Amino acid sequence: MVDKKDDTETLLEFPCQYTLKVIGRTSKDFEAEAVRIVREHFPNLGEGAISLKQSKESNYLALSISLWVEDKPSLDALYEALSQSPHTIFVL
Repeated sequence: MVDKKDDTETLLEFPCQYTLKVIGRTSKDFEAEAVRIVREHFPNLGEGAISLKQSKESNYLALSISLWVEDKPSLDALYEALSQSPHTIFVL
């Protein structure tokens, strides 16, 4: 018998502090869109929760976003929204 993986299975224990990385091409559009999406899903995002780092050649921008996540569906919805943005290259 083969076990089916449960979609709710996770190694995280909720609620928890979680750091998300979002990578895109360096542009104001990418940064603004990513922050807008995060605030849409986590309106209580604290000051200093987002840090930025440019790639060596400044072609790419990585946002590290520290979030207090109450449950897996909230985190999954954020990943989905960020992944669908045309400005986003990768979400970790």
